[in-house]
Amino acid sequence: ISSVAVLDSYRRHGIGSQLIKALELAPELINVEKILLDAQVETIAFYQHLGYVTFGSMFISHGVACICMEKTKKRSTDQRQKTLRRTFLDSL
Repeated sequence: ISSVAVLDSYRRHGIGSQLIKALELAPELINVEKILLDAQVETIAFYQHLGYVTFGSMFISHGVACICMEKTKKRSTDQRQKTLRRTFLDSL
């Protein structure tokens, strides 16, 4: 996952969480076991709330302090995954 952002005026309304959850449920990621991302240090708590954990050392990208994060997806049957995805997308 790369370059996800929500305008300041729309933050704290669940939009970022919904974007990340929708990406995690994308059909292309059904068989993916682990999701990786580079997070700005100031967004670590946001991603931790979504189940991501930090690993490695902090680094600078385009002048911004960042750190690698990962989330291991829970294994589920294809049908359960499709049901979860449909339920989530219907809630949007």
